[in-house]
Amino acid sequence: MSGGAVMVSNGKAARRSGVRRNGWCFYLSLVFGLGYFFSASVLSQTALPMPPERVQVDGNGVDIASGDIIASNKHLSIGSDDYGLSLTSVMSAAGWTDSLSGMLEVTVGGVNSWDVSRKASWDNRTYSFQNHGWRSETNATLSQVSGTSYALTLADGSVVTYTELVAPLYACEPSSGPCDLYYYPTKVEKPNGLVISVHYATFVRPIAWQVRIQSVTNNAGYQIKFNYESNVVSDSTWNSWINRVSAVAINNAVDYCGPTANTCTFSQSWPTAYYASTYTAGSNSTYTITDPLGRATRYTNVFAAQGGNGSNSFRIKTPGSAIDNIVYTREFYTHTSGVGNGYRVASVTADGKYWSYSTSSGASAFSRVYTVRNPQNQPTVYETYFFGPDYAPLLTSVKNPLNETVTYSYGCTRAPASSGFTSTGAYDVALPEGNQFKVACDARGNVTSKTLVPKSGPSSSDPVERWAYPAGCPNPKTCNKPSSYQDRRSALTEYDYDPVHGALVRHTLPAVNGVRPQKRYEYDAKFAYVKNSSGTLEPAATAVFVPTKISECRKGNTCTGAAETVTTFEYGAENTVNRLLVRGKVVTAGGVTLRTCYTYDRYGNRISETTARAGLSTCP
Repeated sequence: MSGGAVMVSNGKAARRSGVRRNGWCFYLSLVFGLGYFFSASVLSQTALPMPPERVQVDGNGVDIASGDIIASNKHLSIGSDDYGLSLTSVMSAAGWTDSLSGMLEVTVGGVNSWDVSRKASWDNRTYSFQNHGWRSETNATLSQVSGTSYALTLADGSVVTYTELVAPLYACEPSSGPCDLYYYPTKVEKPNGLVISVHYATFVRPIAWQVRIQSVTNNAGYQIKFNYESNVVSDSTWNSWINRVSAVAINNAVDYCGPTANTCTFSQSWPTAYYASTYTAGSNSTYTITDPLGRATRYTNVFAAQGGNGSNSFRIKTPGSAIDNIVYTREFYTHTSGVGNGYRVASVTADGKYWSYSTSSGASAFSRVYTVRNPQNQPTVYETYFFGPDYAPLLTSVKNPLNETVTYSYGCTRAPASSGFTSTGAYDVALPEGNQFKVACDARGNVTSKTLVPKSGPSSSDPVERWAYPAGCPNPKTCNKPSSYQDRRSALTEYDYDPVHGALVRHTLPAVNGVRPQKRYEYDAKFAYVKNSSGTLEPAATAVFVPTKISECRKGNTCTGAAETVTTFEYGAENTVNRLLVRGKVVTAGGVTLRTCYTYDRYGNRISETTARAGLSTCP
């Protein structure tokens, strides 16, 4: 994400259409999706052993590939993991973003006057689309819906809509140099019907404009409301207008808060996070996040003119510490290839323990070696490779203190083009002993096979796992989910999904004594209830699909009655709070029915569970 695309999560990003600004590079795409390609159902079969995970962020929060600091702070949430809202800030020495902010930056111009590149961000992730390409390295696709909006479709079928909030203040003339156009996420639609809406306020000045987020809501009935230093805006007060001071998490079934309102009045207290900052040009700056439990984390940039001017020290004071107990020193560097210039970590001191980080040139102009020495002065050596200035660097090898090297290669990588992508989530692994894990991918980057190659070299008898996916992608909600999985012994598991919401509806397991067990899943669309401006409960604008039933044959794949185990999920009645949360789970097997009941507080936290032994016929 370029400096011109700094998030507006705290309102601190002024915008001038048509002007490119230099700034910091902060590649978040490396932090996420680092797991391999197994699901729980796959692991229950005869799977190959897990290869070493490619870890690019070490235990000190240093991104080994980019040399940047990744400091994550989840400090506010409400509702369940499935249907609630949460707020996570990701800090670095050069800036910060959060999980409810984002931007689509469209850059026009360059070597050819109408070259186009696009970078979209949401939920602390960045998706790059270069050279007129419309598919990213993580199998996300971008499409232009109209002259003022774009749609980002993620691999799971979620769709993020970006909208132009303020028209460009003047025409973009790419023949005179690159210029940027900005669009902001206004709606996120999940395959199951969950809709997240982001509500903004804007202020247009003669030469620039500002944007701030008023609140974020979802159709499960939850809201996070942001408050600012001032709600009066003018050419002389806009700095206070965009300075965020707190965020409040609300259950809208209990209290109404206008999505675009500057302030709201509540009937009771709600979880609140507070923000405080100090900044003086050419001096140290601090940012403090205090969570609802009063735990404060302070982040400090220690300024020093170095390289192109900037911070060469980044300090963190964690809750309970009287001093800055985590200290990063940073150094300015210029890579020999001209790729990846900027600041990178040189050392970390954490609670009195010291790690050093040094860099040197790699085997090619686009590779770099990074050596990390632990408090015992033992070295771990990482080598990374840059595909280009607009792409995240990738880890290619790790040598541990015992001089054992694991190498990573990217056989699923394709050159970026209008229909291509660079898959960074799938990779081959070569182990120190000489054996390897090799992967193959389909046209969208989904892993279709994984082979364990022994030290003696490849042969037709090498154990292989296989996944099947649709050849095309007529339905983004299902096309990147496997239709089948075959383990190393050729045992076959098959999956069927609902085309409307993309959830699993049939799970057919490998044959046992000639019979294939099967699980069947059912869902229903339910409306959460929220208060309107008059204080009356009413259904949310749209429904969300929730699981209602799981049927499983105790023997075989078709059955009824005593041969079938049925689990049903019960939900609250209409016009009730937390209606999308499970109130009861009923398991019927062999003629016996057992019911477990749950209750929740107004924050969506489960606060009680009545076990099946209570013999309840209904949940209270």
